[in-house]
Amino acid sequence: MFEQLGAFIKNPMGFLAAKKLGIPAQYANDPNQAINYLMNSGKLSQDQYGQAMQELTNLQKNGQIPNPNMYFGPNNPR
Repeated sequence: MFEQLGAFIKNPMGFLAAKKLGIPAQYANDPNQAINYLMNSGKLSQDQYGQAMQELTNLQKNGQIPNPNMYFGPNNPR
């Protein structure tokens, strides 16, 4: 799991495209719009989103990953 998380953090759009979850460029820098696109297009269900958010919350609570907000938008270190 951590290998996939590392790949996602390094290149979120590339990772999603490789998983057949390509997101149009206009949504690329806004996680909320990207998630809405995936849900509206049927590529992500509410249950899948809920499971992912629960896992993310658990990993953050355990100090296993940093806050993902630093990887998106103006706070992106890349």
